[in-house]
Amino acid sequence: MKTSLGDSVRCLGFAAVFFVAGGVSSAVAQPKSDRDPSADDQIVATKRSKVYHSRLCSYAKRIGDANLVRFGSKAEAEASGRRLCKFCQRLADKESEQPPPAKPPKPPTEDRAEKDGGPTSGEMGSSPAPVLVRVKDVLEGGTLVLDSGDKLRLLGVSCPEEGQWHAKEVCRFIREQTRGRKVLLAYDTSMGMALRRDSLGRIVGRVYLKGDRDLGIELLHQGFGWLDHEVRFDRRPAYEKEEHDAAWENRGVWKPLEGRAGKRKVVIGKNAAHYHDPDCDHVLHLTDPKTVAVNLAKSKRRSPCRLYRSQRIAKRNK
Repeated sequence: MKTSLGDSVRCLGFAAVFFVAGGVSSAVAQPKSDRDPSADDQIVATKRSKVYHSRLCSYAKRIGDANLVRFGSKAEAEASGRRLCKFCQRLADKESEQPPPAKPPKPPTEDRAEKDGGPTSGEMGSSPAPVLVRVKDVLEGGTLVLDSGDKLRLLGVSCPEEGQWHAKEVCRFIREQTRGRKVLLAYDTSMGMALRRDSLGRIVGRVYLKGDRDLGIELLHQGFGWLDHEVRFDRRPAYEKEEHDAAWENRGVWKPLEGRAGKRKVVIGKNAAHYHDPDCDHVLHLTDPKTVAVNLAKSKRRSPCRLYRSQRIAKRNK
């Protein structure tokens, strides 16, 4: 069949139209994965939406091409009357957060103090750095004997003295946790001195067991001691909480005594932290002193005074 020149031109025209239309169609239907990577950096929105999305927003990835509107910047999107979507705002806030400060390196603990079994005041100077010490033995009353021969008293905790209720139980607990082992001895920075000793010459500090467990916290949690109200130290709030919980649940030294022991008379005073034996020298200095049963004093979270905890009074009150 012969074809005229006009028919040929018409065929070429239709072919060109189909080629162009096909190219446009393929460009519109192009999947997101084949887009120019720079498109992901644009601010996008849907045609009828009142919000716009950042490139990281999961909602932006769901917008179809036929409904997609791109903006060159957030300012351009906001000029169109749109606001940033809530999910994008959370992402922006998260990105703007400052990273947590890096933890300072742990102070060296392998030093001569560890080899000798404990620090001396001359060695420690003014540095509050913790040191490793080895515990040789534990005495009733909560005194730890170090390999160096020095003695250590726990900061912020008073344990039952020899001859008093729970004294042997508490001593046995501390021995199980510390005797023959290395523990970390730390000093309270609020004291103003790196090394502090009590009137008996004992080192006063905190002891950390394996797993960074504070021995003072452990004792108060078990009810194996009382908070020392005579000293101020940086971890006092945590210690107070543990004592409060133990007293509330009647653990250890807070457990009510049975029979005649629970009815023994003691003296408490207004705003005073301790209860006292009626013959105690402290009674004279109490404000509004009252004589009550020891179990009632315990229920009011009163702990025995230093003299009441002494071996002499404990034995006399048996």
